[in-house]
Amino acid sequence: SAAVVHSRWHIVGQVAPAGEVAGPRNGVFTFVLERRENTWIAVAAHNTDIAPGMETHINTGSGQRAIDYRAL
Repeated sequence: SAAVVHSRWHIVGQVAPAGEVAGPRNGVFTFVLERRENTWIAVAAHNTDIAPGMETHINTGSGQRAIDYRAL
């Protein structure tokens, strides 16, 4: 048996490396689980931030940025 689990997450109160409190973040965890004996084991996982109002990220010469294809 196998399962794919998508879970949205929200975090507040995260502390940045310089010590200041960062703003709230939202994201999605994706796990692939496999049934082994009498338990479930995660065999793959992925975590990504959600950029509000955006659809994807692109790499540019100056770094990565979130974009919305509908606005192009």
